Amino acid sequence: MFKTVSYSLIALCIMMGFGFFFSKRKILDDVMSSKISYILLNLSMPCMVITAMQIDFSVELLHDALICFGVFIGIQIFGAVCGILLGKVMEQGSDDKGITTFSLIFPNVMYIGFPVIKTALGATGFFYANMCSTVFNLACFSFGIKIIAGRGVKLKLSQMLSPACIASVVGFVFFIFGIRPWEPINTAISGIAATTVPLSMLIIGSMLANADAKTFFADIKLYIISALRLLILPVIIYFALRPFIADKTLLLTLTLLSGMPVATVCAIFAQNSGRNALYASKLVFLTTVLSIVTLPLLSVIAR
Repeated sequence: MFKTVSYSLIALCIMMGFGFFFSKRKILDDVMSSKISYILLNLSMPCMVITAMQIDFSVELLHDALICFGVFIGIQIFGAVCGILLGKVMEQGSDDKGITTFSLIFPNVMYIGFPVIKTALGATGFFYANMCSTVFNLACFSFGIKIIAGRGVKLKLSQMLSPACIASVVGFVFFIFGIRPWEPINTAISGIAATTVPLSMLIIGSMLANADAKTFFADIKLYIISALRLLILPVIIYFALRPFIADKTLLLTLTLLSGMPVATVCAIFAQNSGRNALYASKLVFLTTVLSIVTLPLLSVIAR
């Protein structure tokens, strides 16, 4: 497992390297990155979700999928409690408290989690990851926005109906009833889905190229949050779940997803809400870089 996860991350880092290079050469600028991100969120990822859900139905798999759904809700609640407590211990202002809490609730399920799980754990692990992404989308684009923006923000149903979330529901219906799209349509969906991983890595590489790395290594709070996000919380979750989950793939999926870096939308939400976007960007950057080391280590612990 260590070798598989390590090789997966090396491949992803190579893809990130191209994004970094093209951004430094001003070929991949902010405008282009924004447009690619839009395509990813609204087309590529939904297609990837629908493709991943096209596996043969079994009662056992359905049972495990529902367990995965419920357990991931519990994991997010656990992260919320830890984030609130940590914000108080570090005596952060209201802006930073929300970002800290968000960072411990929402891992990077799609941009980093999907590629790693798909490569390391195969179709079954990827199916479980999609169940987790449904929880992520419902919570992130509703309560996640409110956590960062603070009080006074009203939740809207439309915020919870993201394309990826809708695709998860459609894909789950396909799974239950054994539905497969018409072959030419399915081929098109699969082809678009295949662009998700490389495009995601290009965007993250571009983000890293535009960050000022020198300012990231002076704030001890960033390291504390990173340690919790990437190692401490997932290790606790692994040992808490191990006595109750017999399926190794399901357990590894939940453990690895809980150890992913901070979701990239953290910085986007902070910027749109007028909060401390720099602090959010630092968390996204640092946890993404450190995950290159911590994810293989986590795979060894959870083996």
